[in-house]
Amino acid sequence: MDETSVVMPVTLSNGTQIFVEVTPRGHQKVGDLAPIPFDSLMKTIEAVASEFGNLLTKVAPDKASVELGVEIAAEPGRLTAILVKGTAKANLTITLEWQKAGTAAK
Repeated sequence: MDETSVVMPVTLSNGTQIFVEVTPRGHQKVGDLAPIPFDSLMKTIEAVASEFGNLLTKVAPDKASVELGVEIAAEPGRLTAILVKGTAKANLTITLEWQKAGTAAK
């Protein structure tokens, strides 16, 4: 954890509370925020994955994968996913894979 990040409580959709290292953004003190719902971050990742899925439907490869480096930042009242280059700085790496129906896995 670097000096600009903080650990704060985050609530998952099933009510479980976890702690996530975040980079504060905005003017509100992150430590003063109540636990933030994790679903706002998941909706951002879902939207990015959907965009890639739409593109892959158009180009129709037999198989494709995309790896995203994601840094988690906190804005007042919500978590934000920031796409980052490489994985060295990323707090979270997400690999998305698509395989055309009827194509055997290799």
